[in-house]
Amino acid sequence: MRWELGTCIPEDVLDLNGDLINNQRRIEHISLVTCGSRLPHLPIPDVLLGEFKTVRSLSWKGLSRTDDFDSVRDCIKINAQGIESLELDLRNWQQARAAYYDGMKKRGQLDFGFAANDFADNFFATDVLGMFPGEARVILPHLSSLSLSQVSFQAAVKEMQHALNVTRLVSLKLRNCRYSLALLDAIVRGAQTMRLKSFELVIDIEADEGQGAHDQEHDVSIFAFLNSFRGLKDLYLLVTDPMKWELIFRGISSHLSTLDRLITHRRKHDPTSATFDSPILLCNESKNLYQGAHSTCIGTCSTPSDLVRDWGDLSPKPMCKILHLRIDFADEPYADKFNDDMSKNYDFFNEEAGSDEETTLNEESSVDGVRSNLTDNSLAPVQSLPNTSASRPDFAPWSLPPPETSHAS
Repeated sequence: MRWELGTCIPEDVLDLNGDLINNQRRIEHISLVTCGSRLPHLPIPDVLLGEFKTVRSLSWKGLSRTDDFDSVRDCIKINAQGIESLELDLRNWQQARAAYYDGMKKRGQLDFGFAANDFADNFFATDVLGMFPGEARVILPHLSSLSLSQVSFQAAVKEMQHALNVTRLVSLKLRNCRYSLALLDAIVRGAQTMRLKSFELVIDIEADEGQGAHDQEHDVSIFAFLNSFRGLKDLYLLVTDPMKWELIFRGISSHLSTLDRLITHRRKHDPTSATFDSPILLCNESKNLYQGAHSTCIGTCSTPSDLVRDWGDLSPKPMCKILHLRIDFADEPYADKFNDDMSKNYDFFNEEAGSDEETTLNEESSVDGVRSNLTDNSLAPVQSLPNTSASRPDFAPWSLPPPETSHAS
């Protein structure tokens, strides 16, 4: 049985006297979305996940309270032999860390301020996973899918690598995690064969400075990791400059024969302005990758004119079913420019689609990083946009509805 709960969790659902714990303890899949510390004035009932003994899949977005992490710890401890999929999103590592230690102080379990050393300060490694320095214990032996957002590997890379059984994963997502590049380096140094079929790495500006000694070496670590194994089907990358993309594409080429979906997203940060998207210019490595590619989906933050310039001379042309062009809508005039650019270059994309295939060209805000929910069921139907600006809807309203039409669960 599967339960998916939004932010409003009634007290009589998951507490000790709740219906689920008393009547449905054999639930195998649990998905939670909570508001964490964003609405401190609202009481949040305890979520006692440790009462469920047959959990195979756990997803929790928005956990930040001490009680939340205790609940995850208990669930992992009790279901360690059965958990196959784990997704944890802390929203903001610094805020979650502060909230956790604040809760410990209120309990009287922490009376000396923050922890005294780097390893002990990584509460996720010590208190949630229960690891000790230098420990090489596998906690989740059957874990095949792992997604972590705003988690830190600082001072506990090797310990967490073993605990989460990383080298046996089929799917790995690291979204704005501190010291995530150190984890990739540790995997490469371990010289163990990876089984990954899907990999997502997001290092946006908020996580860019949280990579320790790797702050200026993103491309080297990413290349070494991608080049250390073969067989990826899905790859999603969002990284912040400075970056040598030719090196990254060289690593991506190691998976050319199996790659089905590829999304690359380049971010730049100007100290005097906001972070923004930047086109990834064609290089010899990406040319070799795209030329004749038969991937189902290719995503990039290039503009239509950039793509026409870069792909116009490729032979054979890429034969993807979905071409996804991404742009940041922080600059509204740029969105208008994108519309005009698309209108001028529509014929090129229409010709590339051919008579038997259609093309979807879309762009969207990159608020949550790389959109990786492209499953087999979401690949159809694709659509061909009309070839006139009068009949073609504007991209911005079409992709992002007006505020009054949006909703939250």
